[in-house]
Amino acid sequence: IPYFSVGEGLHNFLRESLISGTVTEGIYYGYGSTESDSAENSFTSSIYLNSESGKLKFSDEWPALQNLSADIYIQNEQLFVEASQAEIQGNSLQNLRARLAEAEVNAPQILNVSANLDVSSTQLDYWLNESPIANHTQSIAEQLEVHGTLGIDLGLEIPIEGDGDVDYLIESSFKSASVKHLPSDLLFKNVNGVLLVSSSSGVSAQDIQAQFFGQQASLNIETRIEE
Repeated sequence: IPYFSVGEGLHNFLRESLISGTVTEGIYYGYGSTESDSAENSFTSSIYLNSESGKLKFSDEWPALQNLSADIYIQNEQLFVEASQAEIQGNSLQNLRARLAEAEVNAPQILNVSANLDVSSTQLDYWLNESPIANHTQSIAEQLEVHGTLGIDLGLEIPIEGDGDVDYLIESSFKSASVKHLPSDLLFKNVNGVLLVSSSSGVSAQDIQAQFFGQQASLNIETRIEE
């Protein structure tokens, strides 16, 4: 990848984060002037790569993406990734997309990642107690026991330069799940709704529906930050 075309931030991020993988197909296209006195933006660099069995470590705190098979497009400082296969912490990812817009003056470059996954009750323990979101969810996990598979919409904002934290927004969809409140041994059945976990605002939910002692119940949840 030509350093001078893609920019220092993206070049270093790819060099450090791409741990392994196989490129099965690649095309590079460069067009324009390469003279030292050429006008700014007079050269365009375009790269297409098809990769298989990749491993991407995008953050020290987050688990690596494994078994990544993807089409990768790089246009100057812009990056777009569309994956047909990927895993994170043993969970298969669907519809994985990553996009990095062109750098703006005095603004950090952020890699936006989105994906969907299903998380079972047994897999949920890691995400609630050990993952980077545990600072918001660990106290909840100590009180609640969830049975059922959750549908997850994952959104990440990854800074490609510096030591900034990864911002996240995770939407967890309950579909006919059951939730036990461990201290009281109370059981909520047929739980349906969406629970949000945000790096900026913690845990929240509105109008989660459940059956409680044979009656329909509606739950709202909001994180209260103590000052």
